[in-house]
Amino acid sequence: MNPTIPLRADTRRPYSALPFDPSLFSLHDGAGGHGGDHGEPAANPADAKPEASSAPTAPPAHEPDPILLDDAYWVPSSRPERRRALLDPKRDLVFKTLFADPKRAPLLLELLNAVFRPPRPFVAVKAQAREHEVGTPDRKVVRIDVVATLRGGLRVLIEMQLVPPDDMGDRVLFYWASLHAETLDRSVRYRQGPPTYALAILAESIDRAAGLHATYRVTEERTGSVLSEKLRIDVLQLGELEPLDKRRGRRQTRVELLARFFRAESVEELEDLATEYPLMAKLVEALEDVSKSSDMREALRAARASAIFAQQEQLRKDDANHARSHAQGKAEGKAEGKAEGLAEGKLAAKREIAANMLAQGLTRELVEAAVKAPLADLGL
Repeated sequence: MNPTIPLRADTRRPYSALPFDPSLFSLHDGAGGHGGDHGEPAANPADAKPEASSAPTAPPAHEPDPILLDDAYWVPSSRPERRRALLDPKRDLVFKTLFADPKRAPLLLELLNAVFRPPRPFVAVKAQAREHEVGTPDRKVVRIDVVATLRGGLRVLIEMQLVPPDDMGDRVLFYWASLHAETLDRSVRYRQGPPTYALAILAESIDRAAGLHATYRVTEERTGSVLSEKLRIDVLQLGELEPLDKRRGRRQTRVELLARFFRAESVEELEDLATEYPLMAKLVEALEDVSKSSDMREALRAARASAIFAQQEQLRKDDANHARSHAQGKAEGKAEGKAEGLAEGKLAAKREIAANMLAQGLTRELVEAAVKAPLADLGL
């Protein structure tokens, strides 16, 4: 059961199971209470009346917002006023909001038509975020960023991975299989079921030889014949996108444009592309709307709080397991060896968890608070 993480500064209350300070994730809009932010003139200090010595002191200012001040969540800009104008579209929550919102169905259709290039363009789509258990309760839970359903029953699962894991290929295949298994009722013949496609958009490459856009199917090794048209997995490897200065005047494909939207190195690059291509203008406009949303900022804070809580829960479980092992070893007369193993195991566990949290974009201060150890001591 996930704990409720209080997000608003005026309503937060301590949660006994959380060893970290939830005030780090408090929601405060704008500058947090300055009159000028609401169209009211700021008070002149010279006009203020002296207060009695018994009057309560003013509450301390809000702590800096770890989401709004974390550059890892924003597309960078050289202009101070645009520095935090656009959220990074590769962030899971931002990506889902952009492409799973029914109001932005045309953007999702652009993405699917550009990647899969169907004989006749897709013209209607229904999207949703998905999470479901596969098989018995002890099986893995499948969390899919976006599931797009098209005419004829074709479904496309879409995954965005900022830091793709080593088992990314096996992971996306498992997601595809779990989704495809839902397509057939008992009375339907296998050949009558609709296809299931998968699209993985990766910030880092897993198959550099395949280039920007890779397409995988089940084929015969010698002849290349396709076993079934119902399986197709496409991967966009953003790291293989050709730099802008090497285009040499060549017009970009729609896939390249979409990849450049996710891969953009600055707000200025996105704005320049938006003036050149109508598709990019629509995407940038949608990203601006999402980036201004207070609901999105609150969701990002909640996601970060949940991630840190989950990491700390894992640390506590590891500590408990090591403690049991240590007690058993001591009872068997092996306390010295178990103690050494305990220390090494805890250090390795903290190092691995801290590395994962840094890869997710968390600041070093938040990671150190979560693992309760200086990152320098962990070799990070």
